[in-house]
Amino acid sequence: MGASLKDRALRRAEVVRQPAIREALAAEDTRAAVTEALAWLRRELAGVRRHRPADGALIDAQLAGSISAIAAGLHALRPDRPAGCPRVPRAADLLAVYDAAREGDGDA
Repeated sequence: MGASLKDRALRRAEVVRQPAIREALAAEDTRAAVTEALAWLRRELAGVRRHRPADGALIDAQLAGSISAIAAGLHALRPDRPAGCPRVPRAADLLAVYDAAREGDGDA
């Protein structure tokens, strides 16, 4: 029996997507990290739409609302700053913030 869609998505996250994001952050290329995360989101959404079209439409609407709320509040966002983090964060600081955010969302 083949792996479930969820299992395959988790494996892609562990083997491909998260390492690519971590690699970009380790190189202090935060734009590439965000680009990779958004590309990952788009790929996963395409799979959901293909396999569960009705749910895909509702998920699109929910994510559009969530992303809109993030965008509207972005100017006031104060990032979590690790202890001892200099004004210009180092790669280790970027990775620490990424890991903390992933652990905090409960889906990791």
